[in-house]
Amino acid sequence: MRSFGTYYSWSNKGRNEKKLWSRIDRAFINLEWVHLFDLTQVDYLAEGISDHAPLKIAFLNSPKSKQSFKYCDIKDSQFHTIVETTFQKMPAGGKMYELARKLNGRRFDIHNQLAISRTQLGDTQYQLQKDPGNSQRQEREREEREKYIDILDLSTKLMRQQSKMDWINDGDHCNKFFFAKIKQRKQANYI
Repeated sequence: MRSFGTYYSWSNKGRNEKKLWSRIDRAFINLEWVHLFDLTQVDYLAEGISDHAPLKIAFLNSPKSKQSFKYCDIKDSQFHTIVETTFQKMPAGGKMYELARKLNGRRFDIHNQLAISRTQLGDTQYQLQKDPGNSQRQEREREEREKYIDILDLSTKLMRQQSKMDWINDGDHCNKFFFAKIKQRKQANYI
C-alpha cells in the first residue's frame, strides 16, 4: 500500500535533545484487501496531541455522504460576535429563508476551526520533524497543540449536545436505536 505523510510515527514528546523519534506504526494489507479495495493508500498524519501518529487509510474512489443541518448552541465566549457577523451577511429571499441560510452558514464554523488548527499543528509538527533540535519550533508546536486541545474541547461539547438531540428525537420509542443505547450503557457499566 502506498504511504504518504510524515516519516516518523512515534515521538516521546520530549524537548530539545531528549526528543526521540521512531517509525514503529505500520499498515499492512493482504491479497483479499487488494481484490476488494484496489485503490487505497495510508496517510501518516501529524501526531497531534498523541505520541503516535494516526494512520488514515484512504479509499480514493469512495463517495461522501450528505449531512443534514443541525443547529446547536455552544458555550463560547465569542458566540454573540460570531452570530452578529453572520447576520450582517444578507442573503436574498424571505425571512425564514434568510434565517435558515444564516444558521446553516454557522454549522461548520467549529469544524472549520478544528480543521484549520489541526492543519497548523500538523504543519508545525512536519517542520519540527525536519529540524528536531529547533527550540523555537518545539515551543510553537506546544502552543499550537494547546490551541488545538481547546478547540477540540469545544467540538466535543458540540458532539455531546448533538447526541443529546438524537436521544430526544429517537431515544424513547422502543426502536433499534433505543435498545442499542441500552446495550451500550450496560457494556459501559460492566466491570
